[in-house]
Amino acid sequence: MVNGLSSKVGMTVTEMMPGILEGKIKSLYILGEDPVMSDRTPSMSVTALKNLIPCFAGNLPSETSVYADVLLLSFLCREDRHVHEHGTTRADGQ
Repeated sequence: MVNGLSSKVGMTVTEMMPGILEGKIKSLYILGEDPVMSDRTPSMSVTALKNLIPCFAGNLPSETSVYADVLLLSFLCREDRHVHEHGTTRADGQ
């Protein structure tokens, strides 16, 4: 265990949006996911994302990034030769 980090297991992805609405999560950094498009109840995801203060997104512009307070795109400079598709990264031409 790393000194200073909690050993408590965190929430799963499916628990996070309800956790926001219950006040268990105040802020969120979303990287490589699009909960608004992938959640079974996108309206709940939108409501939850609007309740975050702040919400950070580090992914390509998406349905979810619209609700981010801060959009961090600097990581994309390392991915310029890859194609992002459905949560996976594939090299061009493969």
